[in-house]
Amino acid sequence: MRLEDRFRVVRVLLEGDGRRTCLAQDKLDDAMCVLKLAPAGSERAVQLREEALRMSSLSHPHLIELRALVHEHEDPGTPGGLVSGLCAELADGAALGHRSLGGALAPTLQAFA
Repeated sequence: MRLEDRFRVVRVLLEGDGRRTCLAQDKLDDAMCVLKLAPAGSERAVQLREEALRMSSLSHPHLIELRALVHEHEDPGTPGGLVSGLCAELADGAALGHRSLGGALAPTLQAFA
């Protein structure tokens, strides 16, 4: 399957470290989503698959939901021509690292720093 058959990439959000993260539209239901991609067979692709498996094992209204696994989709812009990764629901807003949070949540966030 070609990546463009399922997803319309709107823009690249981050690129580097062997991965590419994109804002995309899932053509199945027109929902906006996030694609995290790496060249198929690479160590980064394996890490993204593991991330997807962890995401699929969790369910909570405040957690980002896994929408789909992306497995060996054709992507002409990728060395080797194939990408693997995941499609996740889009959580609109600022990243936690960019927020000034205080109150009861601050000690919890410091534990993860």
